[in-house]
Amino acid sequence: MLARLAPQSDEEQAAVQAARLDAERALTCDDIVASNQSFFAATGVTDSLLLSGVRYHGRLTETDSLVLRSETHTRRRIQAEHVIDSDAPD
Repeated sequence: MLARLAPQSDEEQAAVQAARLDAERALTCDDIVASNQSFFAATGVTDSLLLSGVRYHGRLTETDSLVLRSETHTRRRIQAEHVIDSDAPD
């Protein structure tokens, strides 16, 4: 996995410069996560090879999520059902 800083505002650009970071440099996982106590979580919005997208069945909504924890080397798949209460206030 690689990432690159992409400041979206003058304030973010100033923060990057103040931290003396290089916005053009490709960052590796070791650059991004410096600890063994990290979590990653993702929930599918649309279907992909890794996660199913959100599915609606009347008042029932199904989601498919993935949670990774580096310290314990665990990977959890969470398939959840959510009841949508149409009488609840926005």
